[in-house]
Amino acid sequence: MKNTVKKIVIPFAALSLLAASGSVFANEIAVNEPLVISPAPIMNGATADGVEIVVENDIPMFPLRQVAETLGYNVEWNGEDESVTLTKGAQFIRFAIGKDEYSFSRMAPVSLGSAPVLVNDCTTYVPMNFVTDIIGGYYRVNQDGTYKIVNPSIVSVTEINEDGSLLVADDFFGEVVVFIDENTKIFGNEEPMTASDIEKEMILAIEYSPAMTASIPAQTTAIEIHIENLPVDNVEIEVTEEPTAETATFSGIITEINEEMVLVGNPQDANAVRLIVTDDTTIEHIKNKRVYKLQDLETGMQISGTLSDAMTMSIPPQSVALSIVIEG
Repeated sequence: MKNTVKKIVIPFAALSLLAASGSVFANEIAVNEPLVISPAPIMNGATADGVEIVVENDIPMFPLRQVAETLGYNVEWNGEDESVTLTKGAQFIRFAIGKDEYSFSRMAPVSLGSAPVLVNDCTTYVPMNFVTDIIGGYYRVNQDGTYKIVNPSIVSVTEINEDGSLLVADDFFGEVVVFIDENTKIFGNEEPMTASDIEKEMILAIEYSPAMTASIPAQTTAIEIHIENLPVDNVEIEVTEEPTAETATFSGIITEINEEMVLVGNPQDANAVRLIVTDDTTIEHIKNKRVYKLQDLETGMQISGTLSDAMTMSIPPQSVALSIVIEG
């Protein structure tokens, strides 16, 4: 006979209540039924301030482990090939000392113009554009010469309140009320924007103020906001005519279709990508060679394919689909 095991999921904060209650709850949980604690959510956004840099070959570089761990990444060092791996949820970043090749998830390695270096045989330093081009954040120089490195929180707008504040859905904090004041900087497609440009259901990258209330929902003020899913009309993307060995690939489930745009994956997931389908995009089914069109694609389909080498740094990134294979 097959034994079934019931799992009881209890938030970590409730464990102290169970311990204090003692025998009140002891008889309600069978001895052979394990207690399963929900895993902590992945940190969504963070700031590393006061970061001291070094200059190698005229390139400013920052200490990777100090910054990455502050931003919620797990850092692993492989001494055999002197490589470093960063993981955070679905994000996977890998590179090696002395090689100007940085891999992000399943994408082809990219060059940042400077290879990572090992200082004093113990500390890995990477160029500052690792923040912007790989992590997807930004940085500022403080008055004392140190750096402030920001990995903004990726959220979706659920409501725009009458006072102009935003109610956003944050995977780490839950619902958060975000106030916008005269000091809040707002950008979209790297151009200055205003609060009136923010709409419900938009995806935002927000740098929260360090002060956040412990209320439900939490409340804070935005220091900087980047609108991540503005229409792509104003973004110039160069189409690669022929796929190469280094052409980026994608694979996932269609979650949204909007005119000529196809979203693959959850928009807040690191592996998500928004595909621009053109007349030159080849679409076929894995089991036949019939010519398919954009209109044949549906949400829920499992697809894969190749992308143009050119990709925006938005979240999710946008690129031209060179080929699409319908898998199921």
